[in-house]
Formats: sequence, structure tokens, C-alpha cells
Amino acid sequence: MKAGVIGAVILSCLVRPALADDCDRVVAAIVKTDHAPHYDLSTDADTGTRVQEIFTGQAIYIKAGNEDWRSDPKTGDELEADFRRAHEDAKWSCQTSGTEAIGGETADIIAVHHEDNPSEPDSRYWISQSSGLLLKMVIYASLGRHIFQVTDTYDYKNIPAPPE
Repeated sequence: MKAGVIGAVILSCLVRPALADDCDRVVAAIVKTDHAPHYDLSTDADTGTRVQEIFTGQAIYIKAGNEDWRSDPKTGDELEADFRRAHEDAKWSCQTSGTEAIGGETADIIAVHHEDNPSEPDSRYWISQSSGLLLKMVIYASLGRHIFQVTDTYDYKNIPAPPE
């Protein structure tokens, strides 16, 4: 259940940009990440619930909290298509708000304001200056009167083997 909420929070925050500048960089980073094998650790700030994701290029393996691993055969093209379909009508505005070192890489931090839900705090995306991949994101989304904060960190070098 919690993994479903975190997934819904992430999906609700990733939207098609209204502006063609820093928003294009965020979309490009999301799409590039969709195609790159990676390990993603997502943590809910309120509950501490952790969701791990391993993407191999041909499948996603997901473990939410203490649940068993589950797999979903998906390619990068399918992930990208899902992302674009889910967010074709939403709007956001984006602005670079600084830089930070993440895992030895310099990342631009881009703040994303959700025009569809202006009461939500701005989400932030850390995009590697050298690779263009997502290194980290902090997203906020409301569910009723509660605002969730979820932090994702990405690793493209130390990807654990998928569970058997």
C-alpha cells in the first residue's frame, strides 16, 4: 500500500513542462534515467519507508519496505512512454537554484513549481552536469490535507544484482 502511495506521489510530480528551459533539462534527465540501468532508493520523510528499485534495461525490480521483491518486465522505451503518457497535460515552471556535489559529481539543482497545484512546495531535481542523469530528487505531493516528501537517490555504478 505504501509503495503505491509513493509511486502515485512520484508520478503526480513528474509533469510535462510549461516552459522550454530548465524544465526541458528535467524532462531530459528523467527520460535519460528511464533508459539507464540504475539503482534508486526512495525514502518517505514521514514514515521512513524505503522503496528500492533496480532497473536492468529489461526489467524493474522493486522492494517496498519489508515486502518481497517483485519484478516488472519493462524497457527504457516503455518507461519513457509511460512517463510521457501520464504527464501530457500537466504544467510546471522550473528554475536552476544552485549546484551541489552528489557522490563526487557536480549537479545542478532545479526547482520545479507545480502550476496545477500551487500550494505544494517546489520539488527539486539534482542533475549531473557531466552525464545529464538524475542523481537525486526531492518531491512533494499532497494526498488530502497531508503533504508527502519523498527523496530518491540514484546510483548508476554500484547496481546490486537483481533478486533471483
